[in-house]
Amino acid sequence: LEQRLGNGSNLLGELFTYRPQFEATLELVTSLEPRELDAAFEAERHFSLRGPGRANVPPRDQGNPPSARREKQGRPPHIRCEGIGFSWPGRPEPVISDLSLDIPAGTQIGIVGPNGAGKSTLLGILLGIYAPTRGRLAIDGLDAARYFDRNPDAIAYVGPEPYLIQGSILDNLAYGLHEAPSEDSVRQALRTVHLDAFVDTLPGGTGYVIREDGHGLSSGQKQRLTIARAFLRQPRLLVLDEPSANLDEPTEAAVREAIAGNLCR
Repeated sequence: LEQRLGNGSNLLGELFTYRPQFEATLELVTSLEPRELDAAFEAERHFSLRGPGRANVPPRDQGNPPSARREKQGRPPHIRCEGIGFSWPGRPEPVISDLSLDIPAGTQIGIVGPNGAGKSTLLGILLGIYAPTRGRLAIDGLDAARYFDRNPDAIAYVGPEPYLIQGSILDNLAYGLHEAPSEDSVRQALRTVHLDAFVDTLPGGTGYVIREDGHGLSSGQKQRLTIARAFLRQPRLLVLDEPSANLDEPTEAAVREAIAGNLCR
């Protein structure tokens, strides 16, 4: 049960990463005229029949989505746990009991412990997925769920299972961003996770198309791609849940160095 709940926490955490893109897509779809919807569905049918690649859909002037008009990312938040506890319904023993923790803005911390220690539960509380049964976790003075509701672009999340879309390497790196990243920033992000040399060997480089499950990439390459995407977001809060599970030691060391160097701020 705890493993299933932990997996659910990972998936819900990723929703925070892609929420802005979903909101922009939803607004676009609801703004289309019937004839435009028909044309879009027809293009998608052709795309599905053609297999991996891009549909030949003429660009439409969408303007800036509402989320793109939000203020630029600000400083990292201050996180404070005040005597929080958490218990699952019907279970007498609490998963977390009387935890107090102060994380000043800009601080980098790691949470370690054996299986069943409550790491995934604490992550769920931090992401606003669970509410503590006692005490309070506040992010800049707000309950977590309320903070992320007000600042949906503030977080980047990387879980142990990489999430990739069908599209090019660049599509995956830019997924969820409001503006196309510069070539220099893309190269820097790839270089940081030791993926630049590999991408250079692919036909088309960052234009190389992969499937939704990242077919053709190793587990470590998939994970590095999602970490590079998180760096490109430049979030206020970066949450890494076992990000080095599929990384070799040199790449793991490079990622740690990048985080320590505040690359992702």
